Amino acid sequence: MTDGGTFVFADIAGYTALTEAHGDADAAELAASFCREISELAHARGGEVIKTIGDAIMVRHDHPSDAVALGITAAHEVLAGHGFPAVRVGMHHGPAIEREGDWFGATVNLAARVAGVAAGGEVLVTDAVREGAGELAGVEFESRGEHRMRNVPTPVPLFAAVPDDRSDEARHIDPVCRMLVAEGREAGTFRHRDTLYRFCSRECARRFLADPDLYAEIYPLGVCYGNTMVERGYTASKDQLLKRLRRLEGQVRGVERMVEEDRYCIDVLTQISAIQAALDKVALGLLNDHAEHCVVHGAAAATPEENVEEMMAAVARLMRRG
Repeated sequence: MTDGGTFVFADIAGYTALTEAHGDADAAELAASFCREISELAHARGGEVIKTIGDAIMVRHDHPSDAVALGITAAHEVLAGHGFPAVRVGMHHGPAIEREGDWFGATVNLAARVAGVAAGGEVLVTDAVREGAGELAGVEFESRGEHRMRNVPTPVPLFAAVPDDRSDEARHIDPVCRMLVAEGREAGTFRHRDTLYRFCSRECARRFLADPDLYAEIYPLGVCYGNTMVERGYTASKDQLLKRLRRLEGQVRGVERMVEEDRYCIDVLTQISAIQAALDKVALGLLNDHAEHCVVHGAAAATPEENVEEMMAAVARLMRRG
């Protein structure tokens, strides 16, 4: 049957790290509780639970507004707060094909891709969802720019559905188990390479102290406001990255002054060459962070061929000149 709707994917951000830190049994119980609660909420709003896989759940709603309401509740109320992992949600609206209780097609695939882009505590929607939902009381749609998705020919504009009453309280992410840690409620803290890490439990602190570099590099620190976690491959080295960029900014201003002072061409070109070399080092560092974090930890959501394709696209983008 060909029909359609708004397809919602929700899962627990950092579930693998949670399993490693707190054990399979506790993580599985949390995942089951999460999927159970989302299922109840979806049914209450007239939604259809398509399937659950581990810590992930797929839901279909007839109308985008119901899907957005479910997504906001999932991300900001289910498992919310100190001592719980963040939840991420993505959705898209359009036609799809139903076969024996499951749904297939480009709309479903794109919805899953959108969920993969979302940060913990974030509800990402496509323009089709935003337009279909219309004006929603207590909800704002903030642009997150255009994103390239695997097997989608053109960039996809994405929007974050944000509740008006979101909190501005800063919460941090335990680098070991990825749970939310509210300031002042941490079980312990440890400063490593100029970054202050907070822990939800003494066990997580013990694991981190046993091998700080492992968790600092593999599970970069995330900081969230309200319940939205912003985490990128370079998060752990962000301070160092910003220092290098500010230094480059000063070098560019120096070249500007040289031109204003009519300095010798070769001297100007020498400085420009030095700036380009420094930028290349920054770019290579970002590429390395992308490979270790974004590609490696996104492997579960894509085929090996797709991961290679994404990595090669990043290399090609770096090598492009002019």
